[in-house]
Amino acid sequence: MKFYHLDIEIGIESPYINGNVLVQFEPIVQELNFIRLDLNSALQVDSISHPCETFKENDEIVITLDQYYNIGDLIEMVVYYQGVPVEAGGYKGLRYETHDENEPIIATLSTPYLAHYWYPCKDGPEDKPDSVYVDITIPDTLIKNMELIAVSNGILENTTVSGSKKLLNGAIAILLSPIM
Repeated sequence: MKFYHLDIEIGIESPYINGNVLVQFEPIVQELNFIRLDLNSALQVDSISHPCETFKENDEIVITLDQYYNIGDLIEMVVYYQGVPVEAGGYKGLRYETHDENEPIIATLSTPYLAHYWYPCKDGPEDKPDSVYVDITIPDTLIKNMELIAVSNGILENTTVSGSKKLLNGAIAILLSPIM
């Protein structure tokens, strides 16, 4: 894996996500004609862009590529998905909770193995990208006279309000470390 660009819309009133993930990767073997991505079966893949020829899913997306690719080729595709995320073990993954008097809190607890509970990825420390870019769309609303915001690691680059929605864009740098 080289890079992910997550573009997700998060439901606030009910646990629902809709999004897409641009996946950029480079083969480590010659004549690669398929890849596997992890995605919890509670989420549904709507489609996958070129160079995907076919795919099947069930807690893992097996993607058949349109041709054979070799070491040094840089490949990218977009996985479109949606659904109601579930929690692993009742508390890990994308968590929907309330604080005080029904103030929504939506948080992830998913490293290093449970990111696939809320987006398609290679889920494990042995194959992490060097960077991630995240777009998060949320309702442009106030809760108890406070602006609803989305936060993540990294640098917020831009916030755009369009109608009743707010889009936040930002880059996340990932520090790579050797497997011990």
